[in-house]
Amino acid sequence: MNRDNKARAQNDFNAARVPFDALLSAQFNDAAHGKNYDDLLALQSRGLNSADVEVLMADSYRRYIKLNAALLKAAPSNVDAAHDKWRIAPEAQQRIVKRIMHDMGVDFARLSYLEGAHPACFGYGDDVFISMHYDENDALKTILAAVHEAGHALYRQNLPRNKAGQTLSGVAGRDMDEAMALFWEHAAVRNAGFAAYLSRVIDEETQGVMQLPPDEVLSRLMARGADKDRANADIVEYGLHGIARHGVMKQLAAQRLNAAHLSQAFNESSIAYLGHLPPDEGAGVLQDPHWFSGEFTDFDNYFMGQHYALHLYEAISASHGEEALNSAMAGGDFTPITHWLHDNVWQHGALKSSRSIMAEHDWSGDDARAYADFIMRKFLL
Repeated sequence: MNRDNKARAQNDFNAARVPFDALLSAQFNDAAHGKNYDDLLALQSRGLNSADVEVLMADSYRRYIKLNAALLKAAPSNVDAAHDKWRIAPEAQQRIVKRIMHDMGVDFARLSYLEGAHPACFGYGDDVFISMHYDENDALKTILAAVHEAGHALYRQNLPRNKAGQTLSGVAGRDMDEAMALFWEHAAVRNAGFAAYLSRVIDEETQGVMQLPPDEVLSRLMARGADKDRANADIVEYGLHGIARHGVMKQLAAQRLNAAHLSQAFNESSIAYLGHLPPDEGAGVLQDPHWFSGEFTDFDNYFMGQHYALHLYEAISASHGEEALNSAMAGGDFTPITHWLHDNVWQHGALKSSRSIMAEHDWSGDDARAYADFIMRKFLL
């Protein structure tokens, strides 16, 4: 068991503090090898720097404040407590998620499918691995995680085959890699068409034991406020987790904060941006393993990924019509989406940066209009 897993098991950041300090020092303070925050960010996502991220974060937060006020006025957060309807046995969940992944276009002949402690996707081309974890108490969490990892797998399996083994056969950047997963999890499936499809799949793969009408599925897909952790945050508040973490890590990188005060700083940032105090360190500073593996800038990629994803979804909706996309999804046909993603993102591999791909779809990079437009259309109109 590594130190961060031990710390999480003990719910005590101090159990990981010494190795965390050493890793932090090696990344940012070592005279021979240390890098600054933007150096690390650029290693993951070419052309992305913290100043640009912060401009978008500021506009996103301003828009969130206005949107949230309108959302609260229209209706309170509709936390769905009817999770009993989503208690599905793990073996049935596996059938459901494999069918969804297959219908989305994941090539199982070129995929290693494993069960692990956390959902994840690794590898490229013919060597892609998906690890899944089944939540016995809430199958929808499993399904959304599966859709997310399938988005990664589709991108990674459909990179340019004629560049296989070369740097150019990789993803455009970690930011676009997350965008390709969040495109499905946050945008494509939050629709009546997918709700109808999922209702049918659950019915068929549980042999009629679990019957969830499409309107109930859609209601749950669009529920707000159900989770306080980053991975399961609702679409509206997802970006706030990245904003909260960004500020804390920038302070660590600039040595204005040390590890001894990290938990307190994380809690204060959670209160400031998310409006709640984590109940313990497991739900706070230890919630994510990323920092403990040296991925100190990764939450910028998650934040930017959501904005890329929603912008690209607005683009495909404008070109294909959202009703047409819904109709295809209801019948289990995801090819209009996958063909568009192939033509506009996947085929480029790393030949283009994420920013240059987005620029082809009128991405300005300094405002969160697509995020606001998506939220307005889905929750307020």
